Amino acid sequence: MTFPFAPPGSASDDDQALATLKEKAQAQSPQSLYVRRNPGTTFTIGQDAPLYPGNSDLQNTVMFIEFATGTDPDNPVYGDKGKVIYKANSTNADGKVKGIIVVVNGNFDTNPSADTFQGAVVIRDPNDTDTTGANSAISCNDTTSAIMYFCNGGNVNMEGYVNIKGDMQLGGNISGLLPSELFTGLPSLVKVSRWSWRECYNTNCN
Repeated sequence: MTFPFAPPGSASDDDQALATLKEKAQAQSPQSLYVRRNPGTTFTIGQDAPLYPGNSDLQNTVMFIEFATGTDPDNPVYGDKGKVIYKANSTNADGKVKGIIVVVNGNFDTNPSADTFQGAVVIRDPNDTDTTGANSAISCNDTTSAIMYFCNGGNVNMEGYVNIKGDMQLGGNISGLLPSELFTGLPSLVKVSRWSWRECYNTNCN
């Protein structure tokens, strides 16, 4: 995870960036990588259809997952948070799964059998007023906290960054790595650069 990110000019700028990523996911070939699941359900990347492509790449592969209902694709109705489990495998020569994964209204877990992910994970909480479970310890299968969480419980290498807007809890084994492939930026996202890394193991530290 890297910090800080250049703040968007406005909330509408962030919405537009997400809309662009959704369009890219819908336009993926040979199949759309846009996924809408009912709130409170689980989607496993690499196991549930649509499958994440084995020959993915940093510049062109985008998967967009949101947990919502409603018939209007542009006006989703959010409810309970869902869960995304990263379990993708790669056929690339370097054995790495690559691209951008967007999760809206869902937690994000990794599975031990997954390959290294290189790219960006973008997570958005449409109900950023949640407080239940804030500042409490979490497990990688937390079902009680209303605060979304990212948990690398499978010790999967995540080469890149997680971009979060809103509150989120972290669990598992987290460390910082921004590979040179990401220095030039990714489509629809601003370029980031390595600045500093700080880890907090106490919820009272500042």
